[in-house]
Amino acid sequence: MSLSTANPRLQSMVGRVGISGRSLALVAGLLALLLRTALFDPDYYWHIEAGRWIVAHGMLPSTDPFSFTMTGKPWITHEWLFEILLYGVFAAAGSFGAKLLSAVLGMGAVMLVYAAANAVLARSTPAARLAAAFYVFIYVFPSPRPQLLTYLFLAAYFCVLASLKYRKDVRLLPALPLIMIAWVNAHGGYLIGIFLLGAFGFCEWLLACASAADDGAKRRLRRLAIAAALTVLATLCNPQFIAHWAYPFTVMGMEASRHIAEWWSPDFNSFLGRLYLLMVAGFCALQIYRKRKPDLTEFAVPGLFILAGFLANRHLPLAAMAMTVFAAPAVRDGMQVADALPQWVLRPWQRWRAYAAQG
Repeated sequence: MSLSTANPRLQSMVGRVGISGRSLALVAGLLALLLRTALFDPDYYWHIEAGRWIVAHGMLPSTDPFSFTMTGKPWITHEWLFEILLYGVFAAAGSFGAKLLSAVLGMGAVMLVYAAANAVLARSTPAARLAAAFYVFIYVFPSPRPQLLTYLFLAAYFCVLASLKYRKDVRLLPALPLIMIAWVNAHGGYLIGIFLLGAFGFCEWLLACASAADDGAKRRLRRLAIAAALTVLATLCNPQFIAHWAYPFTVMGMEASRHIAEWWSPDFNSFLGRLYLLMVAGFCALQIYRKRKPDLTEFAVPGLFILAGFLANRHLPLAAMAMTVFAAPAVRDGMQVADALPQWVLRPWQRWRAYAAQG
């Protein structure tokens, strides 16, 4: 339902205060995240203390300064940028500041996903509806942890790549290596950005070779390749230099990771697991019944993220993000509903649409 078909009193109130329906949704989403954000995550406290230690000493710790059993053992502080940010906010505004930071980062990721979908659709209302589907997964993962920066930065990467593919806009490509400089010092998930660039670029290159792309498409691919190369070089801008490339794989291979719930496969008896299955089913239906069949990029990139979501709980928001962005082309192209549904289903659907159109 659009604002024009909403309750007249609500429409009048919104008009008087001078904000749009989407602005109201943004404020409501931010407040919901702010109220939802919990501070019971066990990593929350040592992230704050690590940030406090770094600020107090003006350096990064090379050994564990906190635990009793591992005191003096080597410690790679690979999330130091987020820890300084979290400590600074906590020092200024306490627990409320930490909650607000989490809510702002989460809504920032949602808004960038909306921007990516809108780059495809050029229609704000359906783009906002798609972003709302992703919002559900952000709402479930609100803890003040460095993963929030991975959600934000990955959404920015999707926005840049969607603008390149669907609007042929190369102006945002220089942002990729600049974002990576912050990402590589904030969370080990920076490798997901490299993975996305590699998969997207490889698929687009294959498509260009198969379709005899014009000179403009080839120039855009060359610029993407340059941006990707600079992004890989940007990952070296960290205190551990090239050794940092191996650290995320070290963490994933640790025995302790097998006992952490977020590294387990989703439980499909839970609400979140069933919600993920529902989103995957809906995404597949969109791709199957869209008027123009998905190209290699639209099939392979979200498919790889969907697979990652089946492997670990912590990847569910990333998979939801990829599905949201690549659902936009299907919404833009339209659906072959008339050919796909039997008449006994199609007729009530058509009546409902006619009724909804009348308000």
